[in-house]
Amino acid sequence: PQIRLEQVREISEFLGRPPLETARSVVVLQQAETMRESAANGLLKTLEEPGKRATLILIAPGVDSLLPTLVSRCQRIPFYRLANENMKLVLEKAGHEEILKHTEVMMMAQGSPGEAIAAWQQLQEIPADILETVTQGIKTIRQALEVGRDISKNLDLEAQLWLIDYLQHSYWAKPQQQLDKVECLKHLEKARKYLLSYVQPRLVWECTLMAMCSF
Repeated sequence: PQIRLEQVREISEFLGRPPLETARSVVVLQQAETMRESAANGLLKTLEEPGKRATLILIAPGVDSLLPTLVSRCQRIPFYRLANENMKLVLEKAGHEEILKHTEVMMMAQGSPGEAIAAWQQLQEIPADILETVTQGIKTIRQALEVGRDISKNLDLEAQLWLIDYLQHSYWAKPQQQLDKVECLKHLEKARKYLLSYVQPRLVWECTLMAMCSF
């Protein structure tokens, strides 16, 4: 979803009012790179004059993903991926040390504790029987058809796309032959493209899992 001009106007109105319960009004705009051009242009004046007790934080993958006119009006604060030892410290302090036991989740996080926690929470939403079957490998055509049906029935599109990411990391971490890993990743990547193209999910999963039976 994109950030619309109407939402930017609401932000400007909010920051234009004096804070009632705190010393400052703060707005955090996540995925700022999804702003439409009209919304970005509408935000310029607020960035120039946010108010004496207002703070507006834009979060984006990088400065290249934002309009130069926005970047020129902001103070840049870069964030870097954490090393494994720092990830361990942060997750343990946050009470999520169980995540450290799951290599796939740590690989998906790529040095971001927040991504690790989000991936762990998403993992808990996947039915245990589906997760066990697809991670251990599909053995028969019948099993592929049954699991494909269950995935399309129990998971929405966002969860299905996440499951593809998880399986790619899971298969890559397994001690399979290099060729087998590459073929598995290719099949899963095709499945992602088909799902994003609104092909019927059950058909996508059935075909993908049948193709991966031999692996």
